[in-house]
Amino acid sequence: MKKNYILTFISILITFLSFGQDMLITGAFDGSMSSGTPKLVEIYVINDIADLSSYGYGSANNGGGTDGQELTFAGSASAGDYIYITDGGNGGAANFTTYFGFAADYVNSSAGINGDDALELFFNDAVIDTFGNI
Repeated sequence: MKKNYILTFISILITFLSFGQDMLITGAFDGSMSSGTPKLVEIYVINDIADLSSYGYGSANNGGGTDGQELTFAGSASAGDYIYITDGGNGGAANFTTYFGFAADYVNSSAGINGDDALELFFNDAVIDTFGNI
């Protein structure tokens, strides 16, 4: 039987990096439809979270430093869930649904990202994960 060591390594790495965290940023997307839509931020839920209101998201635009938490999550989430955030401008929410075939969980202008924007994930107003250089 042939072992896939790369997948094993990636699984261990994700487990190591996410130890002690309940969620992390797993994707950013700047689409090819009109006005660069849909925009997407994907967050992966590692552990069950009964109350998402302690968590939030923000973007640091154009290399200008953090804007802090701009979106507070609501409800609950189960381990293995993905949370999708899209920008509503320029038909972004409708284009998200058209492009991906399902609606985003949140529509917020802070997801209006492109290549020079950093993403921040918050827990109790403290940054727990980033993507990019704030």
